[in-house]
Amino acid sequence: MYFLLILSHKNSIFRDNQRKHILSTNNSKFIFYYFIGDMSLKSDYLVDEPNNIVYLKVPDNYESLSLKTYYAMKFISENYPKIAGVFKTDDDIDLDIDKMFKCIGDNSEVPYFGSSVESKAYESSYHFGKCESPEMNKKNIHIPECSYCAGGGYYISATLIDNLLNNKEVFQNIIFEDVCVGISMNKCGVFPTYVNIKENGCMWGSPDIRPNTTHLFNFDVNNKSNIDVCVCGQLKNRREFNFCQRCNKMY
Repeated sequence: MYFLLILSHKNSIFRDNQRKHILSTNNSKFIFYYFIGDMSLKSDYLVDEPNNIVYLKVPDNYESLSLKTYYAMKFISENYPKIAGVFKTDDDIDLDIDKMFKCIGDNSEVPYFGSSVESKAYESSYHFGKCESPEMNKKNIHIPECSYCAGGGYYISATLIDNLLNNKEVFQNIIFEDVCVGISMNKCGVFPTYVNIKENGCMWGSPDIRPNTTHLFNFDVNNKSNIDVCVCGQLKNRREFNFCQRCNKMY
């Protein structure tokens, strides 16, 4: 059995539609929960079983996504010790459950896979304007050289969860959860395998560069205002990457 870990937040406009889609196609392929932060909790977590939600005692903001991922993995480790692995994704991703399930089965011998990238060390400003903290919105974050899978969707074997849980300081210091997972894996000698997950049931990115996709969410694929460029002038290729191929900055 596989666990589908979906990051969400309390004001998400995507979660309900995605959840209905999963419920209609899952057929017990995945155990799935949405993970939302709630600092008012009196315990480490609270499970809302009817709505497939786990509330975690972490802030529900952008800069806490890494901590949310860490404690979601901790929840899974403590409550679902017999699963084979975890597929992490977000609540605004187009999911094809059948394709995802087949992809994981076809790559069952691969412990960590997704749209993997090799990142050089750099200072990231990707989070500017997204954080709740005014200070964080102006502070560059150092990203060390690492190999990781883009956060829209990646798989890790249950045998690797301890790699994450033993590297909590990484998740406390870097707010990009996909990078944190990669760093934690790399520190333990594990490096990701590239699998084109976007062609295997987990699609994200600017809709203008995927006009033939049937979207779960009703984007206007003809709206060219969706096209954007990196600060260096390079057209952003969100279909394949979450960082610029020219200057290596995260989108």
